[in-house]
Amino acid sequence: MLTAAQGVTETDVFGVLYGNHMGTHPLDTGRSEGLSRRRRTKEARIVVRYFALVALTGMAAAVPAYAQQADEEIVVYGKGKMPPAPSLNIQVDNYELNTKRFVFPTGLRVLMQADTTVPVVAITGVTDHGSGSDPLGLEGMAHLYEHLWFRTEHGDLPPTWGLVQNELGCSLNAYTNYDVTAYTTVCPSDQLAYMLKLESLRVTGPMEGVPDDGVTAEIEVVRNEIRFRAENGNIPFFALMEPMGKHSYPDYHPYHR
Repeated sequence: MLTAAQGVTETDVFGVLYGNHMGTHPLDTGRSEGLSRRRRTKEARIVVRYFALVALTGMAAAVPAYAQQADEEIVVYGKGKMPPAPSLNIQVDNYELNTKRFVFPTGLRVLMQADTTVPVVAITGVTDHGSGSDPLGLEGMAHLYEHLWFRTEHGDLPPTWGLVQNELGCSLNAYTNYDVTAYTTVCPSDQLAYMLKLESLRVTGPMEGVPDDGVTAEIEVVRNEIRFRAENGNIPFFALMEPMGKHSYPDYHPYHR
């Protein structure tokens, strides 16, 4: 065996592992009579190679002779050192978005921010009503209402979701919480005119052309979201929201429901 060629027998190998070699455990560095660092490192290398050879013994017959002669050494180093602590002197370039704010007589508020880093344009439309505005006995309507917008069809235009995704090359998403319903659309900058048209259609015809099968499908989507977030325990804090609302607000408060 290779261990014999190296002048180390199985007894020596297990002695290195279990501390019988020269009367001390190989990891005991506090005794002067212990193994030297160089000898411990050398013997540790031999131990690793020994067990690697034992594991490969059953495959040796299937390996070509020239491959069996290959002797790759695995080096085992001693205790590593902690890397130096990173510098906390972080320098961040000043970055500002000059926000322009417009308020219309209808109550519509528009915030505009210019950033030419990449050729895209993003619109986030926020309505000041969410699930807290659901009628009594119809809890969940705001969430469903949010979903149904993507099923709308306006005139000769394709369904909104397909139009935004396939025709304009955009991405879109939405969410509903107690106080707001928000939609976010990100498109190539040359599609800004179409994006603004869709924003206006969501205000003037938010449920236009939604087919019955679209309503049925989105009801199941909403139910699956509830199952995923709360009933299945995938997002733990969601399971706490309902009991927290019931115990934190009076019966007449919308957060109680």
